[in-house]
Amino acid sequence: MAFIATAGRRPRQIWELLIATSLPKLWIPKPDDIWMVEKLPMLGTGKVDLRAIKHLALQHAAGMHSRLQLLAQASHPQASVIAWPQVRA
Repeated sequence: MAFIATAGRRPRQIWELLIATSLPKLWIPKPDDIWMVEKLPMLGTGKVDLRAIKHLALQHAAGMHSRLQLLAQASHPQASVIAWPQVRA
């Protein structure tokens, strides 16, 4: 998962730029895992607030978890429970 704070680019465009670099493919998130944010959370020291980034990631993962459950229930109404990994803070 990656959070990008830039205007005028879509996640797919960011992904295409990353694929064109020499970064190992393992380090490049899938286009669906690139999330656009208004701005990255920063500490008073000017560094990125990694705790806040982790919180954002957990929120997005929880939202994805909920959407996946709804999709699974819609396509398999007889299934009352679908097991998905739990997201922990």
